[in-house]
Amino acid sequence: MKRNTIIYALSGLAAVGAIVIVIEMNTSWEPPYFFPFLIGYVVLLLGSALYILILFLLSIMKINRAELGRRLLKFIGLFIIFSLGSLVLDEFFKSDGPRVNYGLALGMAFSFSFFDLILSDQKERTDYEI
Repeated sequence: MKRNTIIYALSGLAAVGAIVIVIEMNTSWEPPYFFPFLIGYVVLLLGSALYILILFLLSIMKINRAELGRRLLKFIGLFIIFSLGSLVLDEFFKSDGPRVNYGLALGMAFSFSFFDLILSDQKERTDYEI
């Protein structure tokens, strides 16, 4: 089975599970299978995250140094842009929450820089020169 098919199947199961959980939490009736379903959903999410992490680590070991450098430079640039954007919006709207939250900027920069490594094979990617 191709890894894209596995990732799409895991994503579909996670989406269906999220919909079922939201529906069950918004109803007053709580069926006896809800807690085991919730535990299974958490296990599915953790297993999916572990599978994607392993795919990412295997893919990043196969790319050349020039492409890795280009991706790291893109990651650093996007992280700075998203962090500054977050700080500017925080100053503009004067929110009362925590002033410094780099988690969203880190996740977005990481996904924009490295997400194609998970879904594509080595022969499908093109190598870029710096």
